Amino acid sequence: MDIVIAAFDRGVTPEDMCRKYSTLRLADVYAVISYYLQNQSEVREYLALRAKEAEEDGSARAVGGPRQAQRIAGRRAGLRKRDMPVKRERIDPRHDHREISDR
Repeated sequence: MDIVIAAFDRGVTPEDMCRKYSTLRLADVYAVISYYLQNQSEVREYLALRAKEAEEDGSARAVGGPRQAQRIAGRRAGLRKRDMPVKRERIDPRHDHREISDR
């Protein structure tokens, strides 16, 4: 809901939202916009509360998931993206199975 309403407020069309975010369905975008237009004050209050909670507890709920939360936490700690730990998969030719290792 956060993404759809922010995009709508910027003047992005529902069709363009669906093009940018492939997981969105056009009918759902219109439903969110319809609800928002009928309940603007409640929705804005809800979104402000989510943003405040996410800021206070470092939660990923309003910022795009755990990966983005990890990047944000790294930035706060002064790390660059290339310094963040990355899981890489490599094939061990001796055993012909995959191993997961850190950098």
